[in-house]
Amino acid sequence: MLFARCKIFMIRFGRSTLSRRSAGIDMNKFQLVSVIVLTVATVTLVCQQNAENEESTTKADLWSAAAAGDLTEMQRLIEDGDSIDQRNPLTNGTPLLTAVLFGQEEVVKFLLEQGAAVNARDRYGSTPLMTAAFIGNATITKLLLEAGADVTLRNHAMTTASEILDLSWEATQQLANNLFRKDLTESQVFEGRNRIRPMLERAFRDAAAEDIWLAVILGEAELIKKHVENYTDINTLKTDIGIPLLHVAVSSNQLDSVSVLLEAGADVDAIDHLGTPAVLVAALLGYADIAEVLLDAGAATNLKNHDGATLDSMLELDWPTTQFIAQIIQVKIEETAVTKGRAVIREYLDKATVE
Repeated sequence: MLFARCKIFMIRFGRSTLSRRSAGIDMNKFQLVSVIVLTVATVTLVCQQNAENEESTTKADLWSAAAAGDLTEMQRLIEDGDSIDQRNPLTNGTPLLTAVLFGQEEVVKFLLEQGAAVNARDRYGSTPLMTAAFIGNATITKLLLEAGADVTLRNHAMTTASEILDLSWEATQQLANNLFRKDLTESQVFEGRNRIRPMLERAFRDAAAEDIWLAVILGEAELIKKHVENYTDINTLKTDIGIPLLHVAVSSNQLDSVSVLLEAGADVDAIDHLGTPAVLVAALLGYADIAEVLLDAGAATNLKNHDGATLDSMLELDWPTTQFIAQIIQVKIEETAVTKGRAVIREYLDKATVE
């Protein structure tokens, strides 16, 4: 009966979320998806805990102890044989993630000292670091980073911990205040997130020193130059689905990265898994400076991708379709900027044709 009520609550929450969007609350697709993922995870957790409270025969568990900050109980359970990374049967979350969720700093410290998996994901792909970013707990974030938390991971909504920092208060409040952390306030969350942001930025830069992909995404030109020395042909660097490094630089809107890669021998007309050359990506997103660099480097203007899209058609693509594609590739764009950028690219092409 309890779980039936939980399901009804989730449906009502979903309807409420949609109605609030209609009422004018500023929530883009990224925010909505993030809230939905976190909502499902949290409602499941709350329902499970409520079920345990209603059953007099409920067995003590690490998640409840972690949520309550009960170190004595946690130590007892671990000594009795419970795994420190025991998975919640409903959320697949670990005690560490639960402790982070409820802001139990001493429990987090204890679990990390005991060797808890710092990057363990729940069934929605969320990590403890993402959760710490959501609630704005800088102290816990620092503990997780020192323990080796991976800042580059994404949840199933394709969101990193850094991107979660941009979640609006309206979206945050719908989840936090109505479900599990009614004690959170806007000032508390955003003051914490403002302290977390430079931590994550430093962690990203440190990681970029070891990873050319991150260096490209961040536009760290000097690091990229050092990285390319380790490769005979940088054109062999592609993602698992076949996206070249140059395309990643373009979609990240990193002009310096594009320039360094071209100087290092990147094929300006290389195509991705959809047959799309980098210049079409720049045109799609309205990145005029990057498009001009690619064109000056000899990018062909007559290529088509597997769907028949051309440079001209990308420049004329309607906003809803453009926005949809941008969301798929996790790029944040604004209609005004895209329109203006495309106009500059068109003017550049027309001028080149005349000359």
